[in-house]
Amino acid sequence: MNQPRQPAALRLTPPALRTALLFAASLIWLIFGGYLFAETRSVLPAILALLGLISAVIYGLALIPGGSYLETGPNGLTIGASFRKRSLAWADVEEFSVRQLGRKKKLVRYRLAPRTGEARGREELLPDTYGLEAEELAKQLNDMRRFYTAGGQPPAP
Repeated sequence: MNQPRQPAALRLTPPALRTALLFAASLIWLIFGGYLFAETRSVLPAILALLGLISAVIYGLALIPGGSYLETGPNGLTIGASFRKRSLAWADVEEFSVRQLGRKKKLVRYRLAPRTGEARGREELLPDTYGLEAEELAKQLNDMRRFYTAGGQPPAP
């Protein structure tokens, strides 16, 4: 019987072009809102400028290398977002699936193994699909989880 090949470790990052375009749009909101506020001294343009500032900071940080990524390997996966990282062992994750958000947006959902006293584990979302389709990313992560939790052996039929 053929042994399954060890899945290749992944290091995925969000598409830089998309992030740069969102950063540019945030700057436009900031500048436009600031201009309108200076002309009218109204609250609505100030809110627009504030939202532009907040999103420009978020997308600006995402443009810095190493700020946002998904890394996988034999021990589990590491999710990096806004220069914070969270590592999960493969055994801590029950499954990966796709979650539909709105009409077009899809993200990968993962369910953590239940803790003592819990009937079901918590469900969380990956912050991005890192340039892949959500279905493809979920499939790759499930394949890795099955491989590594089975000790490198094929899953039982």
